[in-house]
Amino acid sequence: MRVSTIALCSAALTFCLSVPAHAQAPLEDSPIPMWIPDGAGGGTVIDAVKVGNTLVIGGAFDYLGPPTGPFAIVDAVDATNFNTSAGLAGQVGKVVSDGAGGWFANVSDPYVSGPSRLVHVAADGTRDSRFAPPPNLEGVSALALDGGRLYVAGYLAVPGAFVSTLLALDPVTGVRLSWSPPAYPAGGVTNLIASQGVVYLTIPGSVSGTSSGLALDGMSGAVVPFPALAAGEVTAALNDRVYVVTKTDASHTLQAYTRAGVVVPAFSVPPQFRISRVVASAGRVIAIVQDPGVTAPQRVIAFDPTTGAEMWSSPPPGPNGFFGDLALDGTTVYVGGNFSQVGSAARLRVAALDAATGALLPWAPSIGGAVASVAAANGRVALGGTFQTVGGITKRNLAALDLATGRPAPVQPPDAPAGVTALAERGDLVVAATNAIFLAPPNNYGPGELFAYSAATGLRYPVALEIGSGNAESLAISGTTLFIGGGFQSIDRQPRQHLAAYDLATGQLLPWNPSPNEWVLRLKVAAPAVYAVGRFTAVGGAPRTGAAAFDLGSLQLSSWHPNIPNVETRGLEVWQNRVYLSMHVRTDSTVIPPIYEVRTLAVDPATGAPMGIDGPIGPTMTQVGGTVVVVGTPGQTPFPQPITFDGSTGRQLPWQPALVGGGRLIGLDGYLVVGGTISVGGRPATMAVFNPRVVLPGPPQRIQMTVTGSLVSLAWSPGASPAPLGYVIEAGSAPGLSDIGRFPVGLATQVAANVAPGSYALRVRAVGAAGDGPASSEWLFTTPATATAPAAPTGLTGSVAGNVVTLGWTAAPGNATTYVVEGGSAPGLSNLGVLATGSLDTAIGGAVPPGTYYFRMRAANPAGTSAPSNEIVLVVP
Repeated sequence: MRVSTIALCSAALTFCLSVPAHAQAPLEDSPIPMWIPDGAGGGTVIDAVKVGNTLVIGGAFDYLGPPTGPFAIVDAVDATNFNTSAGLAGQVGKVVSDGAGGWFANVSDPYVSGPSRLVHVAADGTRDSRFAPPPNLEGVSALALDGGRLYVAGYLAVPGAFVSTLLALDPVTGVRLSWSPPAYPAGGVTNLIASQGVVYLTIPGSVSGTSSGLALDGMSGAVVPFPALAAGEVTAALNDRVYVVTKTDASHTLQAYTRAGVVVPAFSVPPQFRISRVVASAGRVIAIVQDPGVTAPQRVIAFDPTTGAEMWSSPPPGPNGFFGDLALDGTTVYVGGNFSQVGSAARLRVAALDAATGALLPWAPSIGGAVASVAAANGRVALGGTFQTVGGITKRNLAALDLATGRPAPVQPPDAPAGVTALAERGDLVVAATNAIFLAPPNNYGPGELFAYSAATGLRYPVALEIGSGNAESLAISGTTLFIGGGFQSIDRQPRQHLAAYDLATGQLLPWNPSPNEWVLRLKVAAPAVYAVGRFTAVGGAPRTGAAAFDLGSLQLSSWHPNIPNVETRGLEVWQNRVYLSMHVRTDSTVIPPIYEVRTLAVDPATGAPMGIDGPIGPTMTQVGGTVVVVGTPGQTPFPQPITFDGSTGRQLPWQPALVGGGRLIGLDGYLVVGGTISVGGRPATMAVFNPRVVLPGPPQRIQMTVTGSLVSLAWSPGASPAPLGYVIEAGSAPGLSDIGRFPVGLATQVAANVAPGSYALRVRAVGAAGDGPASSEWLFTTPATATAPAAPTGLTGSVAGNVVTLGWTAAPGNATTYVVEGGSAPGLSNLGVLATGSLDTAIGGAVPPGTYYFRMRAANPAGTSAPSNEIVLVVP
């Protein structure tokens, strides 16, 4: 049913209609389900290109997998069996078993305001809605469970402040229990150990690397004498033993005490350089130990519980890796952290050791990012950390994803040796730029590089260019010319300041060296120019404030210069006859740090003159099919929702993605890639990809028909955009049918034809690139025409929304050429208005004054007017 766009007005019945605005809506509200990057680089997506139906992403990551969030439960036997049903967002810092198959976790969520919070994950892996800790418990730093009580160190929100606190909670309901510990230590609490009715807490020392502690009664909160805690912390407790680590800058000492606080002299462990975690069992005491030296590797060491003698030592984590947490369940030790190897064996951030021998076990789940906490009980291992995906594949800095399936494409690009800073594509050729590569001292960092590979084979071409003294920030290709912009000083060891060009056909760096005086951040090719924006204020000595253009043929600097004072122009898009710029503008330099505003505006691509679009939005910006997408509106939360506006008018468009945040926006052939710190549907992610919305032409409007004998003449007006590729007339022998045929008529909006005698039902559709649009209103007629009025329309209905009245009805048989609205103040009257619609549309709507109205519809043609339809009454408040 189509709402008519004609205007009908009378003195008594104000029923005025206007043409509705048809905003662009190029993107789906929900992103494509896709694997996301994760890993040591944070899973950062810096740039992307589209090659066929493959999305190539580059950035800083070493892993790809399905988005899961920062909490996972792994089967201790089947390392591929994950449960990620908890749906947690943010980062999980500590996990402890609830003793009944579930888990408690403290979660810090960067997507909402406030510190970390406490959740309970039930045995089936879902979040337990029954567990409701105090609502003002907004910060959690440590957890421990003992004797049917959950002990929590954290912060309570009070008006205007956060107050440090120690709480005892009911582990089922989260209700606060009676417990009165002394005033919360000023240094904060970093760890809790609860065992046999005593709660041991760790207080960081004023000197880096030192700590002390307290022992509290688990029921009353009273201080329990335990002298060893004056300069040490309890790291484990089991049966009649309490294990205390005393720290100095030089070394850590592990000592055993009785529950009464008496040292056990037989247990003697030599001082270790660093002890970061301890677990205890009846047969051994196990710790993460770092050998002397700041860069020395860690090991997991098992000590004899009676003598302290070393029983076994594990292999260290791989290069640049570290062990972060331990858990013991039965005969297995689980270790988590951020590593890709244990010894020479591949293990991705979690591993299992035989508790009796220290041997590395085959169990090897794959975790996308760092594991901060490991808890294990009854054959299940719970992992919390900064990871956002589990169960995927290792892939470093460059990857290809299938846009149809969301999974890795069959052909993958080569791994990039360092983080990818920019991408460009031309057919099968993909060019990638990487940042500087870390080297061992004394060189520290080596140059970045530019390399290319074949998208069809995934094989890297042998030639690579060296990027000296900085990074390439943007790449663009025109024909066989590769344009390179960034913060570098040389390309392939030849002086090139911030901007260069390379001939892909000859393999030669072009002599062109326009030398902007500061970084180039974005490049775009749009014939006849290549545009560059960044932090520069001059190009080759000529004034250019953050934006410049060069002729594609001669590469000469053009006169194009928007000349808008700004600190840096970060966003650049070109669409049809507009160049969009997004920039930082310093508004107050008298304060430190200076105050900045952002602007996103459109300028003329030839002159740089403003084109009527200028708003306080940005600075992250892209465009998709003429729709401009921006993130970072001042006044919103630190993680705002992206917004869109029409690139022609500046009017904001009604896009409501299930997403907040975004550090990078990339528009690709109708797709939008959002990368950075984001939340999709309340779940954390590092990337979201939005499909182009299928937009069909609207139904034709203002249908006009005349029937003279066997000659039928039809006319209509175009419906809502996009513009159609043509029209098709559907003809049937009864309403709703197309059994007589479909007749394409091209772009004509007026047609006439002689038809055989009979009864017909006709409608017209606009045909777009994505298929047929919805049908127009249907009209019914018979031939040969007779000099009689049409039959009455039927099925009149109406609705009221505010002061807007909408009427709809079923088409009238018998050669109608228009419909007539009759409105009255009482049944059967038309004293408020008799208004011809002027078309065969079967719906009409518009605003009317308050009152009670009686409506009827009639059909009309030159031979007369039909009987009225059914009558309805509507009340406008």
